[in-house]
Amino acid sequence: MRKLVARVRKLFADRKTWVRLIAVSALASGVAWQIGDLLIKDGGVVAAIICALSIRISLYKSVREGFGQIVGT
Repeated sequence: MRKLVARVRKLFADRKTWVRLIAVSALASGVAWQIGDLLIKDGGVVAAIICALSIRISLYKSVREGFGQIVGT
């Protein structure tokens, strides 16, 4: 059992960047879902999907993708 726990812990430790990105994406999508539901009836799903799709690894890609979605290109 200890070997399994150590192996799983190592998998997460070796991929700190990806784990952080997944955690931030999940948190941001959850917040977007709640705010979307507050503003528009059943609008949370769309807000969460757009939030998850617009999150990118680099800030430049994130800003570029978000601007493209706002402009509609």
